[in-house]
Amino acid sequence: MFTLSIDELAAATEYARTNCVQISVHVMGDRAIDAVLVFFDGQTPWLVDRPSVRLENVTFLSEAQATRMTQSTMRFGVTTQVIFAYAEIERYRAVLTEDAMARIYPVRTLMRLLPALALSSDAPATAWADPDDPFVSMTAAVTRKAWDDTLFVPHEAITPEETIALYTSRAMDVLPFEGSGRLTIGARAEFIQLQEPFPHDGSGLHSVWQNGHCVWQAEQPTV
Repeated sequence: MFTLSIDELAAATEYARTNCVQISVHVMGDRAIDAVLVFFDGQTPWLVDRPSVRLENVTFLSEAQATRMTQSTMRFGVTTQVIFAYAEIERYRAVLTEDAMARIYPVRTLMRLLPALALSSDAPATAWADPDDPFVSMTAAVTRKAWDDTLFVPHEAITPEETIALYTSRAMDVLPFEGSGRLTIGARAEFIQLQEPFPHDGSGLHSVWQNGHCVWQAEQPTV
């Protein structure tokens, strides 16, 4: 279902190119993604420090499409939100075929093929409150389980370390924010320290740091 005409996309692209800003296009399905890839085919990027075109809310994206993106003259970035399958699995099962269900949110495949990929919560896009918590989204990417324990495309699961990277360092390749996203010299010393195991519910926080100072620390268990 298209809600944007090609003429409107062309006008938005011209504005983005003239003003040196990134254009973001909401495309969930592979048909919409194909339309965007065809539109930008042969065009040159206008930004040097980030993708000129960001595909937002990607749900279905095939290996062929990802390869086409990497081979394009245009530079693309992609964000995807596994949280929707977690929070709304009943609706997915109701409206998607078995074949389509087997292709939703192929994070492992996209992580392998696309240099500029990020995870996000897209909050508050669902009726749930918990999806505002990034740990809920990260857990869904790791376990590939919905709220009711339904497994969805488990072979597309990624590790906790990879999930955190898609929220931080790798996300910086999609939309960089100066001084954020990486633990490196010159960056702002604002980060959280996690305990093991991976804190699926956020309870595994060890400490929170702002401007190089610890502003919160979990209570240490008494022996």
